[in-house]
Amino acid sequence: MSTKSALQSLEKAFQLIQKVEKRDDEFTIDDYIKHNKTKGIAISRFAARYKLNVLVKSKMLIKRKILLNGIWQMVFSPA
Repeated sequence: MSTKSALQSLEKAFQLIQKVEKRDDEFTIDDYIKHNKTKGIAISRFAARYKLNVLVKSKMLIKRKILLNGIWQMVFSPA
């Protein structure tokens, strides 16, 4: 494989990764924290992550990893 074709392949792969978007029913840990804050509940990032992971383990939520605004993040959605 030539350098040019390798770079073209990397560019195509990067474009595919960038097209991954958060679906309407998905939310991030930061979204969860903001939602709780609007209800007057202060929750730390650690506590939010723990609670969401408990819900994933109990099969109430599904999680997946996506590239969002150039940062790999976990997004959660109802099971």
